[in-house]
Amino acid sequence: FGLAGLGIYFAGFTGVYLILTLFLQFGEKFTSADAGLGNIPIALGSAIGGTISGAFLADKIGGRYTLQIGAVVQLVGVLLMTAAVPSLANFTIWQMVPALVVSGIGTGLIAAPIFDTILSTVDQSQSGSASGVLSAVQSVSSSVGVAIFGTVFFNFAAQGQADAGFRNALIVQLILLVLFAAVSFVLPKRSSH
Repeated sequence: FGLAGLGIYFAGFTGVYLILTLFLQFGEKFTSADAGLGNIPIALGSAIGGTISGAFLADKIGGRYTLQIGAVVQLVGVLLMTAAVPSLANFTIWQMVPALVVSGIGTGLIAAPIFDTILSTVDQSQSGSASGVLSAVQSVSSSVGVAIFGTVFFNFAAQGQADAGFRNALIVQLILLVLFAAVSFVLPKRSSH
């Protein structure tokens, strides 16, 4: 189940943040540099969430609960993003900054403890091999996420509806976050190592 959770998380995480950049470029005509700057709120939020998670939260309440809180926070961020992009008319990146920060905090809450939480289910003598498998699943899942989210987005963007493509990609992310939260219930509450 840990591998499934990791795969679901990284498919959504990688896919949705790529689509944000593509939405800004194709839908809003941002330059690639400006679209990259549009991701700064996510990075700031991730730093905040990762610091909270890594510094004390995962140790205090356990990996599973931290992952679940992160999923809920990221879900709220995605819902806020959906509300911030009703259409391309009168859009400004500032409409999305709060949503991006919230989503980033959720990302940081998950990214910090996910590997340790999953690896805690493996015998320590197998942790090196298990870590390699987790890295491989992360890479493959990220690629799958890019393919899925790219297909959803470009299905609409090719018709001049980048906003609809972005909103539909956010629906996919919501589904993946719910699946991730469901899978997290079978992960250990606390690290056993």
